[in-house]
Amino acid sequence: MKVFMVTDMEGVAGVVSFEQQSYPDGKYYERAKLLETAEVNAAVDGLLDAGVEEVLVWDGHGAGGIDFETLHPMAKLLHGRPS
Repeated sequence: MKVFMVTDMEGVAGVVSFEQQSYPDGKYYERAKLLETAEVNAAVDGLLDAGVEEVLVWDGHGAGGIDFETLHPMAKLLHGRPS
């Protein structure tokens, strides 16, 4: 089975200040990216444990809300906006 996961930074546990965490120039933006990535990684682990063979992750946060360097190695990442 394949899974297509849609994510966005708003709604991630620990992201409580839109201005300070959701904008690239926000004081805690990089930390918020790590929080989102940790949630995605946990979901990917669970999906793989359940027998899913492929996980495609779409980063719905236009500025990029996932830290691709710490993203689960079995996840395939899409981010940005369609042209």
